[in-house]
Amino acid sequence: MAKPTFVDLLQKEKDQRQHYITIGASVIDILWQQSKATWISYGDGCNRFFFAKAKQRKIETYVYELQDKLEHLKVGFDAVANIMQGFYRKLLGPNTSFEDHRAPLNPQVISMGATLTLEQQLALCQPFSNVDIKTTLFSIPNTKSQRPNGFTSGFYKTYLGHNKGSNMSSC
Repeated sequence: MAKPTFVDLLQKEKDQRQHYITIGASVIDILWQQSKATWISYGDGCNRFFFAKAKQRKIETYVYELQDKLEHLKVGFDAVANIMQGFYRKLLGPNTSFEDHRAPLNPQVISMGATLTLEQQLALCQPFSNVDIKTTLFSIPNTKSQRPNGFTSGFYKTYLGHNKGSNMSSC
């Protein structure tokens, strides 16, 4: 059997490296697909895992650095905010503010449509009662989350259902 030459060994090493890279990429693809499956299975649970992933995805969208119009790289939220503000001020005009674009209310337009009666207007100004809060809470589907703390509205409904005599301030 003939000894392999240096060129043969280099070619064999190159082939083996490519084979290793292909297998490694396949393993990474499988792990990535499995992690997505894990995300999907845990995603509806409104649990700590779900909110940690949501926070991670939000952080990945932050703009930490940006080039200004002179193509100098600026780093940090304040620097990026200043670049963006300057861009939009130039785009929208130097003295642009929300107040500049508001049109005054036209009483004729308001009188053309339906309006609230005085009693309805006063009812909107009334403070909320515990019954109003509980009615609203119980109208939300059980799978909806109130806040990113992992507690769904179903949790609060169950808590209120077991503590019917308790007041709403204990929630």
